[in-house]
Amino acid sequence: MIVKILDRLRLNRVNNRIKKVAQSVGLRFRNNSITSCVNENTVLGDDVSFNGMRIIGHGNVNIGSHFHCAEGCYIISDNHDYDGGREIPYDHERSIPNDVIIEDNVSCILALT
Repeated sequence: MIVKILDRLRLNRVNNRIKKVAQSVGLRFRNNSITSCVNENTVLGDDVSFNGMRIIGHGNVNIGSHFHCAEGCYIISDNHDYDGGREIPYDHERSIPNDVIIEDNVSCILALT
């Protein structure tokens, strides 16, 4: 019972961090994993459900309403600087932010074989 209480406290802490870091979080946001995280440029619609979603990078990420993801999904909103960098094949110090838009009514399923 104590383990369940501690797990719930950890999950609440992660959920609060997501709501604090994201630009906006819509109604009925649900997260079921302590591994979920977002970047500061994330906008979440209504009825968004995470099960281990990790949003990293410096680009804007807009997720529409009624989105659901399976465990292990990543959104990376940066790309390596292949053209303007000083190192080959790409510059480790510079990245190019890219915007990601996921429209309404999307499910993200990861299947491992």
